[in-house]
Amino acid sequence: MKTSRLIALLTTLVLCFTLLASCGGSPQTTESPAAPAPSAEPSAGPVQTVEGISDETLYVATEGEPNSLCPLYSGGNVNARVDVELYDTLVYWNDEKKVAEPSVATDWEWVDDTHLSLTLRDNVYFSNGDQLTAKDVAFTFTVGAQYSLSTYYTKLDPENFEIVDDQHIILAFSAPMPNFIDVVGSTHYALLSEKSWQDAGEDLSALAHNPVGSGKYMLQEWKQGESITLVRNDNYWDQDNLPYYKYITYYIITDAA
Repeated sequence: MKTSRLIALLTTLVLCFTLLASCGGSPQTTESPAAPAPSAEPSAGPVQTVEGISDETLYVATEGEPNSLCPLYSGGNVNARVDVELYDTLVYWNDEKKVAEPSVATDWEWVDDTHLSLTLRDNVYFSNGDQLTAKDVAFTFTVGAQYSLSTYYTKLDPENFEIVDDQHIILAFSAPMPNFIDVVGSTHYALLSEKSWQDAGEDLSALAHNPVGSGKYMLQEWKQGESITLVRNDNYWDQDNLPYYKYITYYIITDAA
């Protein structure tokens, strides 16, 4: 008797589950939507054979778009963030040691309170292929006083500069400026090519979107309102300190938030 009741109960349960399944009463499983495939990174070409560097791209978000990549024509943090990669300065400011170290200038000496003698490297070249010489240093500090950063050049006396030869120049000052070496590592004093200025019709504003520097990177592409891409200068004079990334792409973020 008990066996008959158990069989009947099991039969009833089977029928109930069958009816529920046919009526859609059983829980349904929904597959999660597939995640979008990651975008492929742009190919940057074959890996460099130089040890310690790569063909990778560094992506940087920057708050706004530079209005110029000619440092003597316009300043500001957004501009300087790109300028520091495109241009060299006479010295490099070591912020940890709080001291100026050689860069384009390998040696310097104060002749007197208002004259500074500088020795330059002979293997520094601009992105247009021209060698950087004492004439370019004189040019940079001469035209600097004519543009928006003129306040940084008020004590320089370009009329009394002396170009000794391609690798030697004596800068003159209208008044003592003992901290000049400490500040000249700033991009406000980035070194420019005199020939590129002449080719541009002697108008630095014409170089705003066509920078010619001697820095570790060169401009590859500027998409207005979108991005700026730099490419490593593999012919940079300091071969022992080439940057790791082959490309730097600055994404321009105009939303203040």
